[in-house]
Amino acid sequence: GGGGGGPREFFAVRAAKWIGGVAQKATAAIARVAAGPSAQALRSELEAKAAGPPEARPALLSEWARLLSASDDTPRYEEPDGGSALTFRAAFLGSQAWEIIFAATAREIAEGRTAAVANGAAWRCFLRAVAVAGGEELAGQLPELLAEAWHFPDCRQRVEEGAVALKSDAKHEVLRSHCTVAGSRAEEIRTGLRRAAAAGSAAGGGEGA
Repeated sequence: GGGGGGPREFFAVRAAKWIGGVAQKATAAIARVAAGPSAQALRSELEAKAAGPPEARPALLSEWARLLSASDDTPRYEEPDGGSALTFRAAFLGSQAWEIIFAATAREIAEGRTAAVANGAAWRCFLRAVAVAGGEELAGQLPELLAEAWHFPDCRQRVEEGAVALKSDAKHEVLRSHCTVAGSRAEEIRTGLRRAAAAGSAAGGGEGA
């Protein structure tokens, strides 16, 4: 009976080391995912594009609407503080692109220039992708309201605050990104545990034979 303790301890120690190795590999895999494009660089790029020429805006909004609504929510954008990677949606909502688009469109209306983007299909898709649930219709009215309030700072501030309030919550999306990364890591560890248990059972069966 006592002689059997040694091999069992050996298999237990080996399994523990193996599981530890899986955990380290999972951490390294998450780090590789996070070592992708910078979230801050993406936010800066989004804001620069939002302030770009109006003729490029319909195509830009169509692209953003597609990316924001994509079912693939893999975190790919690394935060500078070394935290969990972010999805495109989380990085977008953490930028000022939404606010810049509204301001640019309203300015064109206020200056008497046509802003057809505010009535187009790309605009509506963009609003559905970014606005809080049920808020896209109200959000669609904001460029006109902001244009009317353009030369009245107090009124303009209220409309701008409304635009911010109608944007989906960036913090919620960041938490979703963190949960996705944590879930991937947990699945890697669960897989390692199952393999270690199977290996231990096979080794124990061989010893008993």
